[in-house]
Amino acid sequence: MPALYQVQAVNHSEQSENRIHSDDVAQQYGFRGALVGGVQVFGYLSYPMVKSFGAEWLSRGTAEVRFLQPAYHGDWLSIESEAGAGDTARTFQVRTLNEAGELLATLSTSAAEQPIDERATMTPADVNPTREEVSWDRLDVGEPYAAIHWQPDIEENLQHCAHTADDLEIYYEGDAPPVHPYYLLQQCNRAFSTRFVLPAWLHASSEIRFRRLLRVGQEIEIRTVPLEKWERRGHQFVRLYVAMWCDDQISTEVLHTAIFKIAERQVA
Repeated sequence: MPALYQVQAVNHSEQSENRIHSDDVAQQYGFRGALVGGVQVFGYLSYPMVKSFGAEWLSRGTAEVRFLQPAYHGDWLSIESEAGAGDTARTFQVRTLNEAGELLATLSTSAAEQPIDERATMTPADVNPTREEVSWDRLDVGEPYAAIHWQPDIEENLQHCAHTADDLEIYYEGDAPPVHPYYLLQQCNRAFSTRFVLPAWLHASSEIRFRRLLRVGQEIEIRTVPLEKWERRGHQFVRLYVAMWCDDQISTEVLHTAIFKIAERQVA
């Protein structure tokens, strides 16, 4: 896979409620320093897709992104991509590696057509309960959250471009450019953190289906329901289904997986 571009990872989440983006808390869990956000790494991975396919991918494409190892503040990342048969957005592989050649994250696309998930039409809760720290017992599978509303802002969209060193013209043209993928996926984090206090957690993976192009300035409703939770190697996971609606149409669907409780560090 040839390197399409290189970028220095910068931790733009140091002020986040999620303290895994701070050196002291990240080190308590065995990391060498603050982690760069997974949604930001996804922004890096989206670059070759949008460079090659533009609005087509952001309107009808797919992305399955998996985070294998953390990206740290200051790391130089190489973003590599490879087209499949026919050089279409349906069969693409993208990956990011650090300076040591370690594979940090992958993005793959799929040719499989899938209908809109029946949960897209779920009725959101009227209001969320009082926001409390997330826990296994408080996380009720199958119970929808209250919808949240989002109107992407052009300045914030450009800020997300800057944070990923993304200079593609599509985001700088006109008054209503497409929403940057980093900005969009960040709203799935917001959907979870609006419901719970999340002191330290990790983004594990996301499966995204773009159904309709989302543009800056549009009114978007975000509906969320937890599908399942499980434990593995001391970590506690949750998978959320997130549906984004605009103009009474489904625009984006995401299966968003996170470790909401990180295993305690084992000290010899």
